[in-house]
Amino acid sequence: MLKTRALGFMFLAFAASVIPASAQTLKPGFDPSKRTESPCGVKESFDEVMENIKIEWRQVSEARGHKYYYNTRKMRCSEDGVLAFWVKNIEAKHSPKDPAFTLLREEAKCKADKWRITSGTSYNEDGGVIDSSSPQERAWEDVTPDSVEQRIFDAVCKRGQ
Repeated sequence: MLKTRALGFMFLAFAASVIPASAQTLKPGFDPSKRTESPCGVKESFDEVMENIKIEWRQVSEARGHKYYYNTRKMRCSEDGVLAFWVKNIEAKHSPKDPAFTLLREEAKCKADKWRITSGTSYNEDGGVIDSSSPQERAWEDVTPDSVEQRIFDAVCKRGQ
């Protein structure tokens, strides 16, 4: 066992000595703190992305007994500039027949200040589906100022950061 560990450490030391330093980084000249813009208009750095995904559901707002979260790991940016993401709405006080939480699939056009909900499913406390809907073609809407949706939009589009 001791010989195996010693050989392992020797291999690591050897590999580190023969692999050039430039090959040990992601890309020569790569700056993880430099912000870049996605086709969706989201500006963030590699460091910010890595920090964001540490918490899968990040709370973005709380209003009238509801807590709103967005999923940092399931955000997708299409080439045509549409950002798709999940929002979870947890209701603090509810009866057994009412939804405990709702998952919404939303889309945003960050550059145009537009958003829409593409699907939604309500769940009871046990995770059972109460209701689900997926509108055929939902129209794009303006983001309402000073609303919960504005706070969610600002968070996913990285506004004010």
